[in-house]
Amino acid sequence: TEADHALLEVALDRLALTSDVLDVLADQIANPEQRSGESGRLAQRVAELERLSQTDDLTGLANRALLLERLSLQIQSAGRRDATIALLLVDLVHFSDVNDTYGRHVGDILLQMVGQRLGDATGHRETVARPSADRFAVTLSDLADADQVAHRLEQEVINSLAGPFVIDGNEIHVTVQVGISLFPLDTDCAETLFNFAEIALKRAHRLQEPYL
Repeated sequence: TEADHALLEVALDRLALTSDVLDVLADQIANPEQRSGESGRLAQRVAELERLSQTDDLTGLANRALLLERLSLQIQSAGRRDATIALLLVDLVHFSDVNDTYGRHVGDILLQMVGQRLGDATGHRETVARPSADRFAVTLSDLADADQVAHRLEQEVINSLAGPFVIDGNEIHVTVQVGISLFPLDTDCAETLFNFAEIALKRAHRLQEPYL
């Protein structure tokens, strides 16, 4: 599947970088006099490995691991301020049709553009992540109460993706469905919050609702 292929590509990139790091370390052990010259290259490779472990390779957005890390910090902060946080899982409906009709290259560009629009719509103040192939996650923080969620969802997700995406002369429209979970109403655990959003998204699919 597309998701498996993307994961395989990222895994191969990480294996290549890990191999490079091990090669540098081996050179430093075998040739101590070269350590100062190799230290910069080693630091670059380690930094790149860290980046790959936290970001989606295609879009540059946070991956699931970094999303959960940031979400945990947001929950701690919101708990001290009695604020509400919403986690939105945004699913691109029938995204596979884009790949089938226009090719994977266009599908990849579309994913990048969706990520950019979501980031722009939130003013890059919130975490926008791509936890899986055709699914994005958006956090909404500093909510006074749960009643604000629908308004911000419409404004920062639905409306931002409503206009056409023009790629290689093709106008592509996307339809999304969204699963919502809330802190503190649902849970105070970041991973459980993610799981609840997944459950809500499955219900939205089943009931054919735009969001639940």
